Amino acid sequence: MKPKPSVWFLVGAGVGGLLIAGAALLVVTSYGRVQATERQLKARREVLSGLYQADPFPSIDNVQRENENADKLRKWFVTLLDNARQGQLQLEERSPSTFMTLLGQTQRELIAGAKVPDRLPPNFALGFDQYFGEGSKLPSPEHVPRLTQQLKIIENICQVFLDENVTQIKSIHREFFEGDAPSTTDATGESAYAAVNPKAGLMEEGASYGKFHFVIELEIRESALLGVLNRLARHEIFMVVTRLKLEKQGDDVQSVERESTKLSQPKATGPGALVEEPLTREQRIVCGVAVEKAMLVTLDVDVYNFRGGDQ
Repeated sequence: MKPKPSVWFLVGAGVGGLLIAGAALLVVTSYGRVQATERQLKARREVLSGLYQADPFPSIDNVQRENENADKLRKWFVTLLDNARQGQLQLEERSPSTFMTLLGQTQRELIAGAKVPDRLPPNFALGFDQYFGEGSKLPSPEHVPRLTQQLKIIENICQVFLDENVTQIKSIHREFFEGDAPSTTDATGESAYAAVNPKAGLMEEGASYGKFHFVIELEIRESALLGVLNRLARHEIFMVVTRLKLEKQGDDVQSVERESTKLSQPKATGPGALVEEPLTREQRIVCGVAVEKAMLVTLDVDVYNFRGGDQ
């Protein structure tokens, strides 16, 4: 009679069978993953092979052509800077006393050139008010070159205004870099432009240009304003009008009744008869250039100083 298998033997055999089945399942699953990875690898190799066959890398001719284009761009940039520098003020004067002499001389010449006294404000200081007062100090020698540049720029701009017959130059405000800006007011009595910019006009490291900013208030008619804008746009000094503010100072159309009452008087033509005298042609004009009132105009102007193209 055969002995019966042990319970532990049966349990061990069952566990062994399960392990063998699990191992077989793992082998089948891993084989499937290997096949999927091989398919992905093959697809990636085909993409890479296609890139190499397309030859995306620059040829020697293309590299040479791009280098030539880069040289052309550099030459164009140098030419552009050199053209922008034409007419640029190159002033290196560092004597404070010389600057003060030049400031007074420029003031006298502009006042004389205005011809009509009220075209310039009383005690016209060209934006350098702190150097005209009693007890005013001389500027520092290191500030004189930029102050001289600002003075010559203002002189050129004012000459444009006078040539175009502006009604009045009311005020000029410049960027202050040599200290605190004085407290000033504009034509309306409001606080005027008095910015302080220690780097005004300077070219920082790596920059191609520096600039000065000016704010100018004028009384001017439309035709004169167009002339001023055109002259500034084509001026030999590189300047750009960055803001233009216009304010009317009266009605565009005058009242016919008011003018008729003021200018036309009754005229006797016979006993007991009064006939109103007709207005002249000039008296009947109620709008247009002949009766145009000057506008209050505020101009913001940037004046640029360019580095040399070979610098």
